[in-house]
Amino acid sequence: MRLKRIPIAILFLVSCAVSQVKQGQAAGQEIFLLKDDQHHQWCGYNSKSESKSEADRLNARIIVGVQYSNNRISAVHVTEGDESGDWNVDDQYSFDKDEKLQTLSRVIDNFSIGITQEELFQIQNGKAIKQSSTSRSRRTGQPTKELSGDYLPEVPIITSTTAFPFWSFVQDKRSEILSKGKACVPDKR
Repeated sequence: MRLKRIPIAILFLVSCAVSQVKQGQAAGQEIFLLKDDQHHQWCGYNSKSESKSEADRLNARIIVGVQYSNNRISAVHVTEGDESGDWNVDDQYSFDKDEKLQTLSRVIDNFSIGITQEELFQIQNGKAIKQSSTSRSRRTGQPTKELSGDYLPEVPIITSTTAFPFWSFVQDKRSEILSKGKACVPDKR
């Protein structure tokens, strides 16, 4: 039985809301990014609804939320899916007060085989150290074997802020995104 594909933008928005509640954050300043593969660019929005609408329209595969606290980045939420809709990776990165990466909470949904895997990493000295990993059947919720091989998406773990493909865009265009509502730059990678 083939599961119905859930638009990645909806998964991203629900994940952002859940992560804010988990972290006990009030709704703070946040910008939303998406990778526009059709036009080979990154676009940023100050409106969650506009970013969702554009993500749906463009069928964006990478959607990002950047949260700020006291004018510093406190969290980055990246949702990435494949073109076929077989998998989705939801990454929540946390930062310390100096904007250095601290942790990664990753949820991998493999829709083709019905498994959800949750992983937690500590990020230290440019390395991701796995703290825990659990896998469950999406249908029954029962524990299952960890994803591996072709069933495990090859989405890199970012261990340095400058390694995010959108990092310079966020640094250079944040003010423009907030004041004008939208900004786009060519994807240089």
